[in-house]
Amino acid sequence: MATYSVAPDLGHLRFHRTDGTDMAAATRSTWALSGTAALDGTESALTADRPSEFRSRGLKQVYGDVIVCHSLLTPFTMAARADDSVGDQHYVSVVFVHAGHYVLRGPDTELHFEAGSAGYMSGWTRVAADNLATSRVTRVSVRREQLSAAGITVAGEFGAFEQPLSMQAPTLSFVMALLRSPAVDDDDSATPIETVLTQLIIGMFSESQRISLNSEQFQLSLRTRAISLIYNQSSDPSLTPAGVAAQLNVSLRHLQRCFTGTNQTISETIRARRLQVALAELAANPLRSISMSEIARQAGFSSMKEFRYAVKTRSGVTPRELRAAGSTPARMQQG
Repeated sequence: MATYSVAPDLGHLRFHRTDGTDMAAATRSTWALSGTAALDGTESALTADRPSEFRSRGLKQVYGDVIVCHSLLTPFTMAARADDSVGDQHYVSVVFVHAGHYVLRGPDTELHFEAGSAGYMSGWTRVAADNLATSRVTRVSVRREQLSAAGITVAGEFGAFEQPLSMQAPTLSFVMALLRSPAVDDDDSATPIETVLTQLIIGMFSESQRISLNSEQFQLSLRTRAISLIYNQSSDPSLTPAGVAAQLNVSLRHLQRCFTGTNQTISETIRARRLQVALAELAANPLRSISMSEIARQAGFSSMKEFRYAVKTRSGVTPRELRAAGSTPARMQQG
């Protein structure tokens, strides 16, 4: 079996098997870099006025071909790379700016992004940029062919999304919910996370370009919005399928039809997300520093009975047996 190592990089941490081949799987990594070594060790062509003071930290999760990266960066200048050695020529990145002042530059134009704004660019090293102040940004990179298949044409090397964009908040909320929890195998979910992320990005471009969705695309879009909402509100024990439908301004029956053909109902999707959160907390606290009932409550289960049922249905053992065995979510999913 191959093992994996992480090569630190500011924009796109590279994942390699130890046998030298690249990999793309559900993976989580964090980094904290500083000084000239940090600038020199990235795939991006970065410089800073005060190299010794340069700082970068953040985390990244990869879901198949979709890359999610959240970074805190001190000021720098990035030159555009024209070669294909990084492998980002097949990607389009959507960038959300939480704080700071980020500038994308082309030969004839430049766009300024401040807190609350969002834009897009080719790849993640192929556009010149200036980070004028310490910035906090989130980037979601999807393959260009996925956008093209949905009828999306991304013109130019970079651009900005007009404000307000109704799809921006649910997309960013879902991404941040993912980043708050470990990357896990989601083979048993109603819609794989990779698909949800791709569809949310497609939704942003579709709205921005005023592209009408056909019936099948609309149902998939509605389902991904429902999953986004569930990921963000699953810790609320009062969240129900009817409540999800009401927030999306559709009937419960209509939303249920959107889940037809998947391997989960809306209720099962809510329960699966709560279980995912609870198991991550259980793995993070193996020495009983937090009670089982508190883990269940924080995850959104209304009672220990409901939590016990969810765990036993999924793994065949009780939560306490799982903790006693020292099992992690990954081990449970393999079992």
